[in-house]
Amino acid sequence: MMDVMKPIMSETVPTGDEWLYEIKYDGFRCRLIWTQETVTLLSKNNHDLNERFPEVVEWCKSNSQHVKDYLPVEIDGELVVLNHRYQANFSLIQVRGRMKSTERIQEKAKLRPASLMAFDLTRFAGVEVRDLPLVKRKEQLGTITNCLPNDERILVVDTFTELPVIERCVFNYQCEGIVAKKKTSVYQKGKRHYDWLKIKNWRVIQGL
Repeated sequence: MMDVMKPIMSETVPTGDEWLYEIKYDGFRCRLIWTQETVTLLSKNNHDLNERFPEVVEWCKSNSQHVKDYLPVEIDGELVVLNHRYQANFSLIQVRGRMKSTERIQEKAKLRPASLMAFDLTRFAGVEVRDLPLVKRKEQLGTITNCLPNDERILVVDTFTELPVIERCVFNYQCEGIVAKKKTSVYQKGKRHYDWLKIKNWRVIQGL
């Protein structure tokens, strides 16, 4: 099983200087393992997703030269099909996840390509960084992604420091919700924790 840091459901958003905030995306939790020789997408259950999302794999391979000084890396993120920068389409990523036909996968990859919304880093230049504080890991993640072209196959999840700002974004763009994370948080294995919290954006649907 993939050693994931899972956000805990919360009804309220924590406040204080020790917290950072991110948009919550509705997709597949995914780890990108990127070396000089290979690119691998792994689900949270350690399933290889390369054949189902070849557009992300091929994009990484074609851009390896930009980040060669920092490989191998392991990036933690959410594999999504975006409606726009702040909203994912879960039904489309579900369909992609069930596909087995190479021809159909390639067709959908061209029509509505998937993206990896990167929010964390667990290995940097071959060194495990799970025990570093979140803010340091995000700094290292930025070092990598700042070297890459911005064409939406790998995007960094925006980090907000002010709660009212992300709340306006969630409201305006009908986002899935908010993930609150302690700046000092480290990856924890097999423990229940309260360093990462997820808060749903419940939306009212009018009916007849």
